[in-house]
Amino acid sequence: MYEVRLSSANCTGIEKRIKSYSKREEAAINDCLELFDDTLEELKVALADLVPKKLAVSRNYHDLQTFLSAAMTNQYTCLDGFARSKGNVRNIIKKGLHNITHHVSNSLVMLKKVPGVNKSKSEYFPQQGRLKNGFPSSLSRQDRKLLQASVNETEFDLIVAKDGTGNFTTINDAVAAAPNNSNTRFVIYIKAGSFFENVEVVKKKKMLMFVGDGIGKTVVKANRNVVDGFTTFRSATVAVVGEGFIAKGITFENSAGPSKHQAVALRSGSDLSAFYKCSFVAYQDTLYVHSLRQFYRECNIYGNCFPGLQFICS
Repeated sequence: MYEVRLSSANCTGIEKRIKSYSKREEAAINDCLELFDDTLEELKVALADLVPKKLAVSRNYHDLQTFLSAAMTNQYTCLDGFARSKGNVRNIIKKGLHNITHHVSNSLVMLKKVPGVNKSKSEYFPQQGRLKNGFPSSLSRQDRKLLQASVNETEFDLIVAKDGTGNFTTINDAVAAAPNNSNTRFVIYIKAGSFFENVEVVKKKKMLMFVGDGIGKTVVKANRNVVDGFTTFRSATVAVVGEGFIAKGITFENSAGPSKHQAVALRSGSDLSAFYKCSFVAYQDTLYVHSLRQFYRECNIYGNCFPGLQFICS
């Protein structure tokens, strides 16, 4: 973790060493700082799982593998933000990342050597991957009931409505009002309407659920894109990293046109997140499945299918 903190400090000090850099480079530096924070958190969780417990080693193994893999992904994402950089910033960042990727990669290799680990090749999605009534077993019975219930049958903690009939008129205000680090499900109902905002569900906003009135009815829309100086990572209309996020009956859209290149509708780095009866609309890199464990069911994903382009990325 020392190397991660060192790289974070390196990013913070770049502006003192380099007199000028582009808007995109500045955005990429901010991405890296956020990703380093995420990496530290993931490594802390991984270390905590190494402490002897009553649980079998093989049961912890898959959590360890998940968080170490996410930590590795974060480093590559950090570098991706400098893909169009013409200066020395990328090289400075890259030097700092080498030791992090080296240590995390070695940890993943050593993890496979841990005694007592179940290495069954037939069990690609152990525990969290098993389905109960079409949903992951990681979802509680209450969560599965919430996903299958109609809007009229659901109790909400907060309501967002553009016409002022709810608690808030913007999704961001509702997210800000939600409790931090919650251990219980917190449900936000977003009434039908088009909400023009970039929404971010940060790490501390755990166990949030967005419920909309259905695909095409509740729409969250924005237009950040790479051409206008944002990184792919930062272009997302909605970005979720808080653990256990759930969304149902919502359209996530990035309305930037095809000439704007990468423009993400939804980016998820939320562990054990689930999306049910949602749609994702954009042109390039519509759905950014960034890291950790995610589940999608009965969702529609729209984007360009031209050669060389992708609309689902990871």
